[in-house]
Amino acid sequence: SVTCKKECDAASGALPASCPAVCDAFRKMPDAVEYAAQLDAKYGREPDLDAMPLYCVPMSFKAVYDTKDMRSIGGADADYAMDAPPVDGTLAARMRDAGAIIFAKALNSEYNGGSGNPGGDAETAAPYIVNGGSRDTWGGTVCNPYNTERVTGGSSGGSGVSVAANLVVCSICETTGGSCRSPATHNNVVNLVPTKGMTTYGGGIGADPFRDRPGVNCRTVKDAVTVLEAFRDPTTGFFDPRDPYTALSHMTASDTPYTEALKGIGGAKPLAGMRIGVIRELFIKHDASDAAVSDGINRELQILKALGATLVEATTPEYPDDPAIENMAFSVRDAIAEVLPFHMPEVFSWKLADGTPEFKVPGWDVTSRKYLVSVANHKAPLPENLDFERLMGNAPMDVSGYSFAFNMEQYLQQRGDAKVSDWATLNQNATYFSADKQAAMTNWGNKGIDPATYDTTFTMKREFVIRMAMMKVMEQNDIDVFANPTTTTLPNVIGGPSEPVSRRAFGYGARLGIPEVFVPAGFASEIYDPVLALADDGKTYDEKAGTQPTNLQGYPLPYNIGFWAMPGDLHDIIKVAAAYEAATHHRRTPPGFGPVKGEP
Repeated sequence: SVTCKKECDAASGALPASCPAVCDAFRKMPDAVEYAAQLDAKYGREPDLDAMPLYCVPMSFKAVYDTKDMRSIGGADADYAMDAPPVDGTLAARMRDAGAIIFAKALNSEYNGGSGNPGGDAETAAPYIVNGGSRDTWGGTVCNPYNTERVTGGSSGGSGVSVAANLVVCSICETTGGSCRSPATHNNVVNLVPTKGMTTYGGGIGADPFRDRPGVNCRTVKDAVTVLEAFRDPTTGFFDPRDPYTALSHMTASDTPYTEALKGIGGAKPLAGMRIGVIRELFIKHDASDAAVSDGINRELQILKALGATLVEATTPEYPDDPAIENMAFSVRDAIAEVLPFHMPEVFSWKLADGTPEFKVPGWDVTSRKYLVSVANHKAPLPENLDFERLMGNAPMDVSGYSFAFNMEQYLQQRGDAKVSDWATLNQNATYFSADKQAAMTNWGNKGIDPATYDTTFTMKREFVIRMAMMKVMEQNDIDVFANPTTTTLPNVIGGPSEPVSRRAFGYGARLGIPEVFVPAGFASEIYDPVLALADDGKTYDEKAGTQPTNLQGYPLPYNIGFWAMPGDLHDIIKVAAAYEAATHHRRTPPGFGPVKGEP
């Protein structure tokens, strides 16, 4: 705590007059070592591990989650009356109930990245474009322990690093787009994110309530599943009154413990009888930077076959058809053609920046009823560029809405701090790391509520429609789980340019709210770093894909394989992920952070 500095926290006897009155209660909370000693004194060497499966396990929490015994302001440099919240977030409380020791807050990209700039009167003439990965205004920039010149992935970078460097056993991350996935793959750790609504976000600062999901970063699948089970309250299950989305867990969560999926994975063919789908759009090498990971994961598919699984692929003209893998009889494009024309016909009317139609089919008006009916009946072709990748990308219209503006003010009102209680008082009492960030937060504070906002409407429709399409693909091809790269890019240099935006569609999990498990799958020894090129105006620079390889000189960069499916399929995903992990053991510790004795 900064409100209750060391002399206030450590004081005995009467609270010093220089210390705020709130510090009297705060100083009585045990720190991590004191709490461990209390557990030892109470339970000795025979704790009830059924009741407390995380007994004395040190964990970190992404900075956006409330923990009552330490500073919790989302990684911001903001002056609250009391920087520790009055109560724990629900997950923090449940982890403590399970015996865990919340050892530290993990740095992140402030407020989960802050959701960009919605636009408004506040502008800056000096845009902040330097890529820093997870950039916490209060704590600084997090660097990658496998190569400290490089980013960790955002926005839960500190969660990935704290596990990778063996500073904690597991960390609770958060994902709105890829904020758990990227730090896991860039830091060689396992990530488990269950279906939206199975894990509560009560007591946390969010970016978009409809998509925000807590996840788990651990060193092993078993550890991650153990933590997931600890999210389950003995009485209410995964439901939490503080988070309305958890009411959906009644439909998606299994009464059977997810640890049951870990049994029987050590045999010669533990995946016999399982069918694993491969969507080749997620293997496309858009430029040279994608090759190492795409090719690496393609090789790893052979491990799944060796474990007894049958692979079935959805092909694309942009990636070679593998003759050794069965093709899907009913493809992803087939499913999109059937469900999109009725449920989201507006997509066919999308326009490019110059005002021309984005989607065309020779001889057809793709916005007409005749075409929409015909394509749904497979009597007209789907536009070539209307595919899974495109639908997982951004819509061409403004869908910035007011999600972040609403969520932040809701959180501040619920927290009830005496000084920072709404957007106005937050911005009055905060310092931001750049003029761009200051302008963005000012605009968010001024963002009104537009009752006609397209933001949540669009994301809800897309989730339902594409979920339905993918479930139809799974049913008609008898697929249990999908497997693909977690992302095909490797971490950039801190302070350098970012990989140019392309059609990479790895945000599908967050956009569909589906369960995912990501597992270490290998290392790359070279990288094609993006570069800056002078723009046509002669005054600014554009980020371009790199064309020259950089040898990583003994500091290779890790990457993960992703396993995912639809709500209710988490047992299958865990089984495949655990069997793959047991057969490969790709995780290894960073050069400067060796393993804890007796631990992986």
